[in-house]
Amino acid sequence: MTNFFDLLKKLCSTPGVAGFEDEVIILLQKELKPYVDKIEVDQLGNVIATKKGSNPKAPTIMIDAHIDEPSMLVKYIEESGFIRAERQGYPHNAALASQKILIHTRSGPIKGVFGVKGLHQLVFSETGSGAPPTVPNLRDQYIDVGCSSKREVEQLGILVGDPITYESEVELIGSGKCAVGKAFDNRALVAVLIETMKRLSKINHESTVYALGSTMEELGLRGARAAMTRMKPDMFLCLDITVTADTPDSDFRDFPTSVGGGPVITIADIIWTVVWGMTAHPKIKDHFIDTAKSLKIPYQVEAITGAIANAATAYKVGTGIPAGELKVPIRYSHSPSEVLNLQDLENCTKLLVESVKRVDSTFSLDRPYRHKL
Repeated sequence: MTNFFDLLKKLCSTPGVAGFEDEVIILLQKELKPYVDKIEVDQLGNVIATKKGSNPKAPTIMIDAHIDEPSMLVKYIEESGFIRAERQGYPHNAALASQKILIHTRSGPIKGVFGVKGLHQLVFSETGSGAPPTVPNLRDQYIDVGCSSKREVEQLGILVGDPITYESEVELIGSGKCAVGKAFDNRALVAVLIETMKRLSKINHESTVYALGSTMEELGLRGARAAMTRMKPDMFLCLDITVTADTPDSDFRDFPTSVGGGPVITIADIIWTVVWGMTAHPKIKDHFIDTAKSLKIPYQVEAITGAIANAATAYKVGTGIPAGELKVPIRYSHSPSEVLNLQDLENCTKLLVESVKRVDSTFSLDRPYRHKL
């Protein structure tokens, strides 16, 4: 099995707030270069690496993993020296109190911490007549960088608009099967993308493959749509994390997948408030399932509400691009301490490589599928 842990550490320690992914862009190009025929970066920062197939009549495949992480920006600096933040994506508000962070300035990262009411103050307030404390909105939270004035903060080089990331190391936990850290959404699947291209470089495959490291997914799936419009693939395969509810404080029927249960083949996902999501092309979905079964790769399936990925924008490109999703389950999404199983990354890579390998010139995405009139 590939040492995904070392690759995760490298990817997740590289800052890449949505819209500020430049360091990840540089790293991803370096990692992909030995395994592809061509790499380019578009004006949105999308990394597009092309690996030519052996048969020009086979469908072209775009494999996408977004490279940004959900986080924050400096919103303004108070005269007292405390800093307010604005979200850039959806950071986990409940996980911010007392969390160490890094503010990425032009001259380098500055350490800070989100303030939290001290225990003695909290106990005192709970014994009073007020309501019990609740999780504050981001606008009511603040960052402490150890300064006593706005001027002192500015002398550190901190400016409005500077990106902020969690300060969190990737580490093994338990028996070593699982890892904990920040930005597994979606650097864990960037690791899968890199390893997939590495393995494809050693085998014959008919389809030309575009490996896409897309930007600004956390800001409304922006980068992937532009890349699809440019490259016009015949199919779009999205790699992302999925939410699990396999912990004691969750209801499994809401998100019925488990960490360690294998990669997840998404049938459908949607956010109903905006009626936006993806329903997988039936041929792509069945192709994933048939491949997993034939090779005895453990897998899970899901049809969920409340989370979407870049495949949700494929239908808007041109006359529509058939899409599917492979995901890896994680716990504690968008927090500084996400948890995943490393074997899930390996099995996701195996399933993806074999699925691509089995797409040839006879592979048809025509509809109706299965039931011909």
